[in-house]
Amino acid sequence: MALYVYGPKAAINPDTGSLLESGQGQVYTPSDTSFTAPLSVVDLNGLPMPRINVYDGLTEQFRVEGQPVVVWRDSSGIAVSLDADGGNVPPGGTDGQVLVKQGSDDYACEWVDAADAGVSTMSTFSTFSVMSEPTDPYADLPAGTSIVVSKTGTTWPPRPTQREDIIVFWRGAEPSPTGMYPGDVRLPPSL
Repeated sequence: MALYVYGPKAAINPDTGSLLESGQGQVYTPSDTSFTAPLSVVDLNGLPMPRINVYDGLTEQFRVEGQPVVVWRDSSGIAVSLDADGGNVPPGGTDGQVLVKQGSDDYACEWVDAADAGVSTMSTFSTFSVMSEPTDPYADLPAGTSIVVSKTGTTWPPRPTQREDIIVFWRGAEPSPTGMYPGDVRLPPSL
């Protein structure tokens, strides 16, 4: 059965709409309107908690098995409905195990060996960010602007812009660059 985590949760007095400053209480199922059967509650380390405290309007953190909604009630009769933060992933799990759903209850799952779950292969994926295309640093230049590109070593750099209305002067030794556009000019290395 799933173990649900609660808190810290705001403890709001339903009669006044204000936060409870402090208090001690127990939790019950919503159907226990007579508040006769308090639920078994544990802290995040699994230790029993006979009472749930409220400090400065917030409940302590606690866990309850199988109850996604509980009612916290103090000795004066103030009752506050609390929703769970979600089910816990069960403790444990080792290399080669996968988390498998067990039954129809929310968050009901357990660790099993991958082969027992029908998983024949497992893969590890890395995540990465896809960066957008860099912006053209020449985008704001007026049409007809000239740019000089010089050959370094034996390799020509790529044409610095895709804009056809900018003239690129290619300076360097033969052979000519392969990325020339119509209107580009090939210059000898001495100019």
